[in-house]
Amino acid sequence: MEIIALPKKIQIEDLSLKVSVPKSTVKDIYNGYCDYIAEQVVNGKTVKFLNLFYMVKDGYRGSRETLAYASHELADRLGISPVFKR
Repeated sequence: MEIIALPKKIQIEDLSLKVSVPKSTVKDIYNGYCDYIAEQVVNGKTVKFLNLFYMVKDGYRGSRETLAYASHELADRLGISPVFKR
């Protein structure tokens, strides 16, 4: 099993400044997304992680869930808007 490095404090700070979102919100979004994906995999669903690769529990079952859908689900859970405005 490969381990993906968690974002460093400086990466969170940089992203926070770049998109004008509080650091705590950036952390909440990152942690919430990872939790959401883990929950889907535990429930036996195939998920596409950040549109980069598939995570599969018991063999590929196809994935129709888009990153946009996952983003909306996460925004609902966190009580924030799924739409980013500058």
